[in-house]
Amino acid sequence: MFDWTIQVDKVLKKYMILVAPLSLAAGVLFPGFFDRFTPAVPWLFAGMTFCGSLGSRLGQLAEEFRHPKGLLAVLALLHLVMPLAAWGLGNLFFSYNPYFVVGILLEYTIPTAVASLMWIGIYQGSTTLGLAVLMADVLLSPVAIPLTVQALAGSSVQVDAAGMVMDLLLMVTIPALLAMGVNRWTKGRAARDWSPRLSLVSKLCMMLVIAANSTKVAPYFAHLNGTLVGIAAVILALTALGYLLGWLLGWKLGLPFPQVVTATLCGGLRNISAGVVIAAQFFPADALFPVTVGTLFQQVLAAVFGQLLTRWRGRAARGGGPGFPVTTPCPKRKEEGGLEALFSCEKRVVMVQ
Repeated sequence: MFDWTIQVDKVLKKYMILVAPLSLAAGVLFPGFFDRFTPAVPWLFAGMTFCGSLGSRLGQLAEEFRHPKGLLAVLALLHLVMPLAAWGLGNLFFSYNPYFVVGILLEYTIPTAVASLMWIGIYQGSTTLGLAVLMADVLLSPVAIPLTVQALAGSSVQVDAAGMVMDLLLMVTIPALLAMGVNRWTKGRAARDWSPRLSLVSKLCMMLVIAANSTKVAPYFAHLNGTLVGIAAVILALTALGYLLGWLLGWKLGLPFPQVVTATLCGGLRNISAGVVIAAQFFPADALFPVTVGTLFQQVLAAVFGQLLTRWRGRAARGGGPGFPVTTPCPKRKEEGGLEALFSCEKRVVMVQ
C-alpha cells in the first residue's frame, strides 16, 4: 500500500543535490509565503529527529560517550579549528571592519545544526554519533562561544544557555529517546517497517525547513554590493572547508564510514538561528549578514559532500582508489562465521588503501 512512498523517497534521495538548492531558491524568491512556516520549524526538526533515530538504540548512544574518539574529534573541529580559520580569513579580507570579522567568527563558533541528523540519515551516517555531538555541543556552547569570541575578537557576549538546552530537549533529546523507546518496544519492527516510509516525510519536512530558513537572507538581495558578495564568498569557502576537514579528520582517524559521514556533515552545518540571535543582540547590523548568509550554502554543500562521500565509498569498496573504513557485511548464516562473527560484524572494518 505504501510502496509508492518508498519509491518517491528513493528519487528524492538520488536528487538531493538538486532538491536542496531548489528549496533554498523557493524561500528566497517567495519569502512571504514560506516565512509563515518559521514557527513550525522546531516541530519539523523534532519530527525529523524522531524519523532519523528509529534505527538507533540507547546502548549505541551510550557507546559513543564511552569511546569518544569520534565525538572529541568533531568537537575539536567545531570549537578550535574552524573558529581559528574563520578569524584568520576574516582578518585577512575584512580587517577594516571588525564587525564583519566578528560575524564571520560567530558563524563558526555556534553549535552544529540539528538539520545534520537529517543529512546523516540520508547518506547513511552514524545517527548515534550525530546525537552525541549535538548533545555535547549544546552543553559546551554556553561556555565555548563567549570564551572564543572574547579571546579572538575581544568582544563580550552572553548565551541563553537555558534556551539552548530547551531547544535541544524539544528538537533532539526527547524525539530521539522516544524513537529509541518505540524501536525497542516493537522489537525492531519500527526501524524495519516504519523507517523506510517515514523517510519521505522527513525529507519533505527538511525541504520546508530549508525554504523557511532561507527567507532570512531574502532582504539582503535588495542591497547586494561587492562587499557583501565578498563576505558571502568567504562564508562559502569556510563552509566547504568545514565539510572537507570533517571528512579528512574521520578518514585519518580510521573511523568507520558512517562516522566519517557524520564528522563531515557536522563539520559543515551550523545552528544559524542561534548565531542570528547572538549577533542581533550584541553587535551592529554588519555582524548579522555573515551569520545569516551561511543559510545559502550549508544545505546545498551538505548534498554535494554527501554525494561525494557516497561515490568515494563505492570506489573504495571496489578497490579503485583510497577510501575510508568500510563495515564488512554481516554473515547471513551461522555457518558463515559462527555466532561470534554474527554479533561482532558491525564492529569490524576494512580500510581500503
